[in-house]
Amino acid sequence: MASGKPAGTEINNIFTHPSGIKKNIRTVLTAGEAGSGKTFLVHKFLLDWAEKRTNQDVGLIFPLTFRRLNSLQEKKVSFAKLIHSCIPATRDMNEGDLNTIFTTWQTQGTLALKKSEYKILFVLDGLDESRLQLDFTDDDDATIDVTESTSVDVLLTNLIKGKLLPSACIWITTRPAAASQIPPDFVDMVTEVRGFTDPQKEEYFRRRFRDEEQASRIISHIKTSRSLHFMCHIPVFCWITATVVQEAGGELPETLTEVYIELLNVQIKHLKPRYGFEKSIQCIKMITKLAFKQLEKDSLMFSEEELTEDKITLTGVSVYPEMFSWLFKEEHQLKKGRSKVFSFVHQSVVEFLAALFVALESDIKNMEAKSQDCLMRTVNNFSQTRLPEIYSNTVDKAIQSLDGHLDLFLRFILGLSLHANKPPLQDLLTQTGSSSQTIKLTVDYVRKKVKENQSPERRISLFLCLNELKDGSPVEEIQQFLKSGTVLGDLSPAQWSALVFIILSSQKDLTVFDLKHYSASEKALLGLLPVVEASNKALLNGCNLSERSCEALCSLLGSKSCSVTELDLSNNKLHDSGVKLISSVLNNPQCKLQTVRLRGCNLSERSCDYLSSVLSSPSCSLTELDLRHNNLGLSGKKLCESSTKATVRMSNVSLKDIISKSDQKSDGPPAVYQLRAKKQKIGTLTRMTVGEKHPGKTNKTILLVGETGAGKSTLINALLNYTMGVKWEDDIWFTIVEEEKKECQTESQTSDVIMYEIFGFEDETLPYSLTIIDTPGYGDTRGIEHDDTINHRLLDLFRSEDGVHEISAVGLVMKASDNRLSDRLMYIFDSVTSLFGKNLEKNIVALITHSDGINPKNPLQALQAANIKCAKNRKNKPVYFLFNNCQHKNQREKYQKKNYKNSERGMSGFTAFLTEATPLMREATPESIRLTACIQNLQERIRFTEVKQREMKLSQEAVEKHDNMNNEEVTPCVVFKHKELIREVIGWPGFKAAVSCTVCEENCHYPGCTVLLNHCEVFRDGHCTSCTNKCPASVHVKENWRYVTRIKRGQKNEPPTKEKDVHLLGKEMNRLTAEKSQFLDESYQHIVRLEQIALKADSVSTIVHLDFLIEKMKEKGDTEGARKLEEMKRREDEGTKESRRYVKLRALTQK
Repeated sequence: MASGKPAGTEINNIFTHPSGIKKNIRTVLTAGEAGSGKTFLVHKFLLDWAEKRTNQDVGLIFPLTFRRLNSLQEKKVSFAKLIHSCIPATRDMNEGDLNTIFTTWQTQGTLALKKSEYKILFVLDGLDESRLQLDFTDDDDATIDVTESTSVDVLLTNLIKGKLLPSACIWITTRPAAASQIPPDFVDMVTEVRGFTDPQKEEYFRRRFRDEEQASRIISHIKTSRSLHFMCHIPVFCWITATVVQEAGGELPETLTEVYIELLNVQIKHLKPRYGFEKSIQCIKMITKLAFKQLEKDSLMFSEEELTEDKITLTGVSVYPEMFSWLFKEEHQLKKGRSKVFSFVHQSVVEFLAALFVALESDIKNMEAKSQDCLMRTVNNFSQTRLPEIYSNTVDKAIQSLDGHLDLFLRFILGLSLHANKPPLQDLLTQTGSSSQTIKLTVDYVRKKVKENQSPERRISLFLCLNELKDGSPVEEIQQFLKSGTVLGDLSPAQWSALVFIILSSQKDLTVFDLKHYSASEKALLGLLPVVEASNKALLNGCNLSERSCEALCSLLGSKSCSVTELDLSNNKLHDSGVKLISSVLNNPQCKLQTVRLRGCNLSERSCDYLSSVLSSPSCSLTELDLRHNNLGLSGKKLCESSTKATVRMSNVSLKDIISKSDQKSDGPPAVYQLRAKKQKIGTLTRMTVGEKHPGKTNKTILLVGETGAGKSTLINALLNYTMGVKWEDDIWFTIVEEEKKECQTESQTSDVIMYEIFGFEDETLPYSLTIIDTPGYGDTRGIEHDDTINHRLLDLFRSEDGVHEISAVGLVMKASDNRLSDRLMYIFDSVTSLFGKNLEKNIVALITHSDGINPKNPLQALQAANIKCAKNRKNKPVYFLFNNCQHKNQREKYQKKNYKNSERGMSGFTAFLTEATPLMREATPESIRLTACIQNLQERIRFTEVKQREMKLSQEAVEKHDNMNNEEVTPCVVFKHKELIREVIGWPGFKAAVSCTVCEENCHYPGCTVLLNHCEVFRDGHCTSCTNKCPASVHVKENWRYVTRIKRGQKNEPPTKEKDVHLLGKEMNRLTAEKSQFLDESYQHIVRLEQIALKADSVSTIVHLDFLIEKMKEKGDTEGARKLEEMKRREDEGTKESRRYVKLRALTQK
C-alpha cells in the first residue's frame, strides 16, 4: 500500500503510483479532516471529467455518497437498483442496460483493469458518515451475481474487496479516524487532502469579498490570530470565519468553540427581525435538539416531518429554510414527492449544536437543582470534588469511538463549559459556567486519559480537548509525546496539523522555536513547519537534518508569511547541496533571514562559491553568517575578507594555538596535551581557569559527585574537549585535570575542592561556557574530618562573592558495572545533596562512565533501589547519559572510534539537558547551618547547666553537712567560661574559628563557620539567632579561641546560709530550664523548616540532630514534639541508613 501522496486540485493522476512506477491501482483512499475539501475534490474531479479536461481514460463514473447509501440500509436491492436510487441522473438508463454493463465487467475479472481502454470508476464519498455494517472478515470466495438483490452492506463490502466488479476502480473519501474501517489489504494507495495553502486562503477571501480593500482588511485582521489563520487551512473554516468576520467583526475567536459560537450568534441575529426574540431562541433550541438526535443516528440529513415535530416552533423553518442557511440547507435532488429533505451544512455544525443541546439541558437541570438545595450549597460551598458525569462519560465514549465519531462533539462540550464562553450565549444559557474546581477536575481527567491511551489518534484528540479548555499544558504534553520517538512514523499529515494547531493556539511564546524540545528529527521538523514559520528564531542545530529538510525549510523561508530572522542549522549533515538550497532562498527578497548558523555542517570550499554571490546580492538581508568547524580552506578566508554586508565567522579557536600553550604528555594517537590553566588558590579552594570570562555570556555550572575511581577526572577532560570542539579526526586530546602521585589506591588523584572554568569557546559547540566543580577525596581513607573539610570548602565556594551562586546540574558519576550503590557513594551523595533545596531534584542526573553504549540496566536499578532523588524521564526512570573513558587512549585499538562516538553522543545529550535546565540557587544551606549552630550552642549550654546543677547540688549537700558539723567552714566552687585556644588554624576563609558572643559568653557558631564574621549564618537582621539574649552582631567576635566550661574552687569562706543558697539554686535552675525549653522549641522549628525545603532533610547530620532533640523533648515532657520528630526519623531512606552505617564503620576503623 502506497501512502503519503497529497491530493490537490490537480487530480488527473490520482490513480498513478507516487513513485511513478507503472502499477495497476484499483482502490484509492483519500483521507482528510472534516471540512478539508474532500467532497469538493470529488466534485472538481467529476466536473473536469465531464467537461473532457482530464481523466478521459475513464468511461463511466458512478459517484455514490454514504449519506445516501445509509437510506437504503434496511433494503435489499440489485446493484443496478442501488445506482438508480443513489444517482437520479442514471434513471434514464434502464435497469437491464446497467445489468448488462455490470455483468460484462464482472465476467472479465481483473483483465479490464489491466487492458481495457476505458475504466469504470465508483466514488464512495464520506466513509466516516457510513452506518453500514461493512464486514471484511468473511472469506467466502463464492461468485457474486451482480443482478441479484442483496443488502447494501454486502454489495459495498464486495465492491471494495474486489469480488464484485474486480476490474472497477474505487475511490473512497473519509475522515482519518474512520479510515481503519477498510483493511489495508483492500487499499492500494492512500492520499490526503491537506486543505488550503496560505496563498489559497487569501485567494478564497478575495473571491468571497469582491471589494479588494475589504478583502485585504479581513485577511489582515485574520492574520492577527495565528490559531485562527492556521485553522483556515480547512476550507469549511474559511467559510465560517469569513461569515463571522463579515457579520460580527470585533475580537477574533481563538478556539473552535468560540468560532462556532460566533456563527450561531450570526444566525440568531438574522432570525430576530422575522421571528422576534423569544421564537428565535425557541427555534434555535429545537434545532439543537434535532442535531443531537441526528448525531445519535450519525446522519446529517433529516426530513421535513422530523423538522416539524413541534408545529408551533418550527413550521416557519421548513417554509423559510433560507433563513437558516448558516446551519442547514434543503437537498433538492433528494426530494420525495412533496416531502422536503434537509441536511446540516457540515458535520461539525451538527456536533456543535448537539453539544449546545447537552449544555442547555444541563443548564436547566442545574437551575432546578440550585433552587432545591440552595441551603445545602451555602453550608458546604466547596464540597464538590467529583467530576460531573456529563464530562467524564463524554470523554470515555469519545475515546471508545474508533472512527472519531464524537471527537468534535467532545471538544465542543468541554469548550462550552468555560465561563468565558457563556456571555456570548447569554440569550440561551443562564449559568455562569462550570466552577474553577470542575474545570480543574476535567483537565486532570483528560490528562489522565492522555497517559492511559497509546493511540496517537486518541491522544491528539485529547490534546485538542485540553486546548478547548484553555489549559496551558498541551504544548508540554505534545513535547513529551513526540520525544518518545515511537509515534513519529505513524503520524499522518492531518495529525501533524492538529498538533500544529494546538501549539499555535496556545498562549506560549513562540518567538523561539527549538526543535529539540519536541524531537530532534527530520520528521518532526517537516510536521511542525507552520510553527517554525510563526517564530522569529529557529533552533534546528544537532537535529539529524539532511538536504531533504533544507528543501522544505527553504520553501517556507521564502514565503511572505514567514517570520524567521535567525536560523541555526549547525551540526547537521547538510553538505554543499544543502547550502546551495539555502543560498537560493537568501537571494529571495521575501526572505527575512538576518542570521544563519551553519557550524559543523560538513561543508567544503564549494559552499563558499554559492555563498559569495549571495553576500554580494542587494536583495540579501543577511548580517551574520557562522561557518565555523567546516573545511572551507582558503575559500573560507577569502569569503570572510570579501564580505562587506554580513559578518562571516570562521572558527575563533585554532587547535595549533591551543597546543602552543600546552605541554605534550604523549605522542598518541591521539597526542595528549596538558593545558596550562591559570591556577588560583582562594583560601582552601583551587580554581583552574582556561580562557577569559565574557560578562555577557551564559555560564552553566556542573557539580560532579562520585566515588574515587569512578572516572570524574576523565569526564572533566572529556567535557573540556567537547566544549572546545575537538573531534575524533583531530587525533589530539587535551587535559585540564592535574595528575598527582597516588599514595594510596583508595585516595583520589586530586586532593581539594577544585573549580574548573572553561571560557572562550562559547558557540564553538555549546552556546555557553562551563564551570565544573569536582569533589575529590570524599570518602577516601583520610577520615570523616577530611569529609567535613570538603563540606566546608563547598560552602565557601557557594557563599564567597567570587564563587558559585547557582547550580545547573549535579552529575552523579557511576560506573556502568555498578549493580548497587556502595555505602561510600551513598555517603558522598548524602553529604552533597543535603546542601540544597528540593527543586534541585530535577537537575540531578546519572553520568554512567566506562560504558560500551548499551542500556545501563544495573546502574539504573541501583539508583531506583536506593531511592535516589533525581530527574526522571517520561517513563519515570532516572535520566542518564553514557560515556566511555578511553577517548585519550590509542586510537588504533579496535572499536576505539565507536567508543569515542558513543561518548560524543552522551556529551550531546548531557549538554542539551544543561541547555534546558533551570539553574538553581543554593537554598537549604543557611537554614542547615543555622540549625546546626543552634543545636551545638544548645548542647554546650545544657552541659553548662548540668555542671552548674551538679555543683549546686554539691553545695546543697555541703550546707546540710555544715548544719550537722557545727559551722565548719565550706570550700566553695565557681562555674565559669574560659577562653581556650583552637588548634589547627588554617588560612581564610575556611579556617577553624569560633563566632562567640562576648556578652553571653557563648559559642554561637562553632564548629563550622567558614566565612567572615559579618556573613555568618547565625546572624539575621543584625542580631544573633543562637546566643541567649539574641545580642547584636556588633558584640560578637570570630577568633581562634572558643568558650569552654571550667570549675574553680576557692578558699574556705564563712559557712553558707542554707536558705540563701537553696533560693539561688532554685532561681538559677528555673532560668536555665526555661532557656533550655526555649532553645529546644527553636531547634524544633528549624528542623521542621529544613524538611520543607531540603532535598535531603533526612541526611546523616540531620538524623544525628534528631536523636539529640528527641531525647531532650522527652526529658522536657513534650511528647507530641518528640512523636513528630520520631516520625521524621522513621522516614529515613535507605540511602541515609547506608550513609550512617558507613560513618560508623569509618569511625571504628580510625580508632
